[in-house]
Amino acid sequence: MTAPDNPTGPHQFGNAEANLRFLDATGALTSNPEILEIGTGTGGMLHALRERGARAQGVELNAGRIAESQLWFGDLPIQQVSGIELPFPAASFDLVLSFDVFEHIKDSDAHLREVHRVLRPGGLYLVQTPNKWLNA
Repeated sequence: MTAPDNPTGPHQFGNAEANLRFLDATGALTSNPEILEIGTGTGGMLHALRERGARAQGVELNAGRIAESQLWFGDLPIQQVSGIELPFPAASFDLVLSFDVFEHIKDSDAHLREVHRVLRPGGLYLVQTPNKWLNA
């Protein structure tokens, strides 16, 4: 692998700092849940969660972003996916996260069914997506 194009850090998507504050405010991390991040991108959020001791892994469509995450953060547990299907058994996670991804999913109903499948009973799906009406 070659050095990253950006010497100051990986390309970031969304606002990781705000997303971490949101997670802290929900209290969802206090019970040390098994976490899945959908749309891991270059790994910034996943890395931050794992630095906090979270049992977290991710999935990402873009192989280039997975490679970039490895350059910056080492061997993060990220699996490449090619669509809606998640490569995990049913009831694998207590918490599923999706930040700045949901608006890109063409079949949101199928996506929600798949998230429901991998969530344990009583699990949470926390979603952050831009507001298309306010462009915020």
